[in-house]
Amino acid sequence: MSDSWIKYSITRGPFKGFGLSGGYSLVSRRSTLEPGVSLASYFIANAGLQYRWQHFAIAVILNNITNKEYWTAAYNGINKWPGAPRSFMVNLNYSFDEGSDKR
Repeated sequence: MSDSWIKYSITRGPFKGFGLSGGYSLVSRRSTLEPGVSLASYFIANAGLQYRWQHFAIAVILNNITNKEYWTAAYNGINKWPGAPRSFMVNLNYSFDEGSDKR
């Protein structure tokens, strides 16, 4: 299993305060408790957009961009747990830190 996430924040110019992020999860083929039954490998891509202004921040994250169907775990070929479908979340943040407006 391999996961990674990277974020780039713009600190100058007309787009100051914006940020882009992206990440992925890569999982190889896995065995189950039943011999001969395995789960397929999968690759899931995620992305986000953030904006920070003074003490406020907002972020929108899109998970499983391609809406890939995948299995996270299984006991055998019948009892399997699916991974999450495409979803998004919004994060609103207020920081009481005096230095947060200098980021």
